[in-house]
Amino acid sequence: MRPQFLTVLCILTFVSCAIDFYNGITTIASADFVASTTQEVMGETADKIKESGGANFVEKIMNSVSAGMTAENIRKLGISKLIYAVLTLLGAWLMFRLQKQGFYVYVAGVIAGFLIPIIWVGGIVGIGSSGGVFFSIIFTILYALNLKYLR
Repeated sequence: MRPQFLTVLCILTFVSCAIDFYNGITTIASADFVASTTQEVMGETADKIKESGGANFVEKIMNSVSAGMTAENIRKLGISKLIYAVLTLLGAWLMFRLQKQGFYVYVAGVIAGFLIPIIWVGGIVGIGSSGGVFFSIIFTILYALNLKYLR
């Protein structure tokens, strides 16, 4: 019999994966628009910082983000989100069916969700994109507490 806590964790993961999958698809589909809008906004913001005598450090960060937010990189982030969503969904489904290998698939998904953006995109954009995995790390710990119920 599946513990109620494990059931709740799995259902929350199913919902989260559905949202991540949708976000991955829309990120890929809107990459060109997002890239051009980001470049425009970053350019305007950089101009305002220069006019106000803003800090050089802020300008460097903005340039790094602007350089990293290309359409190609945005598509890569969308693909990495899809990989993360599929692996964590599969892992949660297996754990929902009380199969222990689901935990390891879930952990692989969390690791992929953290590392793929850093490897593919790099810089502040890749690192920032990986920050969304924080709650998955908490869920990994919570799932680990339920390993004794999985076969």
